[in-house]
Amino acid sequence: MHSGAGGSYAGIVLAAGSGTRVGHGGSKAYLPLAGRAMLVWALETLAGTGGVERLVLAVRAQDLELAGEVLERELPGVAVDLVAGGAIRHESEHRALGNLASDICPSACWPPPCPAAPPCQAFQSRMCWRSTPPDGWCQAAASNW
Repeated sequence: MHSGAGGSYAGIVLAAGSGTRVGHGGSKAYLPLAGRAMLVWALETLAGTGGVERLVLAVRAQDLELAGEVLERELPGVAVDLVAGGAIRHESEHRALGNLASDICPSACWPPPCPAAPPCQAFQSRMCWRSTPPDGWCQAAASNW
């Protein structure tokens, strides 16, 4: 990833769910919305966002081929890294972040030194960010756990 004055970002879309809450037999990410798979709308929005230079899509392992076909058909020319998601959301997040690890510099390490962060096994890896997380990041992250 390029690191400019404004920074560079990766967009991650988690689509490894089973779709049971919407009563669908497969992942709801492939349900059509205005003629396109829902996941395509999310990826296209991220691709058009300034500073987003890399896209990662985490899907169920059994949907990797389907996801590739959908992306080729509905989002041609946009590079998207496909990652097999995990059994739980945090595992999918971890795998998506792991896919980005080679582009992240070792200047400040993940997990951040934050006493509010839970002992979540999925984030015990030593992934590193380009720079120290901004002030208040710990509190914002902790509120999401």
